[in-house]
Amino acid sequence: RGYSASKVSQFNRVLKEEFVAYFNRPIEEPIRYLFIDAINLKLRRTLVSKEALLCAIGITEGGRREFLGSILGGRESHRSWEDFLLHLKRRGLKGPSLIVLDGNPGLLKAVDTIFPGVSLQRCMVHKVRNIATHCPKILKAEVVASAKRIFYATSKEEALERFKEWRDRWIIEVPRAVECLEKDLDACLAFYSFPFRHWSMIRTTNIIERAFREFRKRIKVMGSFPNEESCVRTMFGLAKHLNEDWKYKPIRGF
Repeated sequence: RGYSASKVSQFNRVLKEEFVAYFNRPIEEPIRYLFIDAINLKLRRTLVSKEALLCAIGITEGGRREFLGSILGGRESHRSWEDFLLHLKRRGLKGPSLIVLDGNPGLLKAVDTIFPGVSLQRCMVHKVRNIATHCPKILKAEVVASAKRIFYATSKEEALERFKEWRDRWIIEVPRAVECLEKDLDACLAFYSFPFRHWSMIRTTNIIERAFREFRKRIKVMGSFPNEESCVRTMFGLAKHLNEDWKYKPIRGF
């Protein structure tokens, strides 16, 4: 037996109140590591277009993960990222020890404005992909493989030595690939300033990318979201599920 239109409307009203309250809840526990990224989705307004859903996941001092929030942010402009970070700050997020992100210019500018002075870690996976775009096909595999070694050194000093060797080997053949890493080297190696047992977790945005994979599984049967509310509501369901699953499963080693 189906539900009446008024009952469905009531369900939707209650659900909307719930997800609005959830994404405005106070951030009470200090966040040590903050991961920020966006997933592009198809959303119908007047026409169907791609829009970015801006998301943040935090790890506390005790190793507990928490999906902190998400908002629709158009095409990832500086303004939309700034609005999102301000929203998190108003809810109680204080400057984390490290922010892990990709190289989106709008995001980098917003972080510098809202959390000046906080250490940044550029995602190793994104950076290696960027390096690959500057290599001819015949050299790509070798350049990328040798670049990855830099991020698996046993210390920052060793990582810098590996970078120098890599730069000297490839500066003539693929200068733009070398420049791509060299200009962001400090941010790419920021994770070395933190405990060794955390390195594998904080040198990439994988923690948030895994959440995105779960999100895509849920929406793969949909061509696009019919409206903004349906998109936010779906992410609310995933965020709540993840947080319930993570609540009593702190990361080992913290």
